[in-house]
Amino acid sequence: MSLKCIQRRCLIMYDLEKIAKHEKLDDGYYHLLNDLINYPDATTYLIWSRRGPGKTYSFLWESYYYPFNFIFLRRTNDDIDFMCDDKLDLCPYNDVCRDKGIDVRAIKHKEGLGAFYNVTENEKGETVPVGAPVGLIASLSRFKTLKGVGLSAYDFCTLDEFIPQPGEIVRRKEGEQLLSTYMTINRDRQKRGRAPLKLILFGNAEQVVTPITSTLEVIDDMIELQASGKTHMYLEKRKILLHHITEEEIPLSDEEKVGIYEMMEGTNWARKAFGGEFADNDFSCVQRRNLKGYVCLYSLIYKSKRIYVYNQGNKFYMCSKQARVANTYNLDTERDQKLFLRVQLPILKDATIEGNMYFEKYTYYDLITNFTKIF
Repeated sequence: MSLKCIQRRCLIMYDLEKIAKHEKLDDGYYHLLNDLINYPDATTYLIWSRRGPGKTYSFLWESYYYPFNFIFLRRTNDDIDFMCDDKLDLCPYNDVCRDKGIDVRAIKHKEGLGAFYNVTENEKGETVPVGAPVGLIASLSRFKTLKGVGLSAYDFCTLDEFIPQPGEIVRRKEGEQLLSTYMTINRDRQKRGRAPLKLILFGNAEQVVTPITSTLEVIDDMIELQASGKTHMYLEKRKILLHHITEEEIPLSDEEKVGIYEMMEGTNWARKAFGGEFADNDFSCVQRRNLKGYVCLYSLIYKSKRIYVYNQGNKFYMCSKQARVANTYNLDTERDQKLFLRVQLPILKDATIEGNMYFEKYTYYDLITNFTKIF
C-alpha cells in the first residue's frame, strides 16, 4: 500500500472517530459509523436485518454529515423515477430532513440518473437545488450504458435492498452487474493513491440465496453467522464484513410490539419481519455427517470448487471431504451441466425429497434443488 493510501485511510478514520463524538451511536438504531470504525479495512459491508433498525437512514444522514462522496444505487430506472418525483414525494431523505432540519431532494438528470441536492425556494416559490450534489443517484440498469466515465472521486457506493422483496423480478446476472458497476466506479483509485471504493449493501431478511449473495459466494457464511447467534463475521482475506442486526443487538421497542406484531407473533413471517432471520429457507438437510461406511461416487466442479458426492445404501451426502474418484462433472461447462442434469440430478433430487440426502453447506442443497434455475 502506498504512503498516500495509508495517509488517506488514516485521515478517514481520524475524521470518523471525531464525528462519532458528536453522534449518539447507542440510541437503539443502527449506525453505519460503528461498522466503519470497527472494520476500517473492509471493502464490502453486507448488512441485513428486520425492517426498522434504520440502515438506510443511517447511511443517508452520516453520508450527509461527514460528508462522504457517495453513489446511491437502486435496481431500475423506475426506482429512480419514483424517488425523484416531486408529486409522489418519495425521496429517501424525507425522514432525515424531518429529524435533522435539513432539506434534501432527489432530482433526476437523465433516465436512471440523478442526484441528491440541498434545496431552497426561489423568488417564484420554486424548489431549486443549491450547491454541489450531496450524492449521486443511479440505477444498475443505467450503469450498463456508462463507459469511460470518471467516478473515482466517489468513496462509497450503496445498493439499498440488495435482497429482493417477495415477488420482485430480478435478473439472474444481477450480482455480476453489481460487480461490473463497482469496477466502473472504482477504476484506478488505488493507482492514484486512494483506498478502494467501499461497497455498502443493505437488505431485509427475505431470502439468503440471491443473485448478489451467490455471485459474492457468501451464502454459507451468512447462514453460519445466523446460526451462531453472533452479529458480525469478518472475512479478513476477502475484506468482507457480514453484519446480521439481531433483535438482541437492537431490540424492538414497545411501540413496535403492537398491531401486526401481535397478529403474527410466533409465525415464520414474524421471525423474518421482526427477528431478521432467513425463516423461509429450509436448513434441515444441512448438517455435518460421519463418513464411516460411505463410498464416494463422483465429484462435481462448481464455481471452480470441488464437491464430492458420497453414498451409503439409500443415503447420499454432498461435502468438500476429498476422495479419489473416477468420474467428475465440471458444472462450469455446459456439456457436463446437461450430462449431470440427465444422469445424476434426478437421483439426488428424489433422495432430497425423501429425506435421504444431506449437505455440508446450504449452497450444495441449493445447487441440487434449484439446478435448472441456476443453469
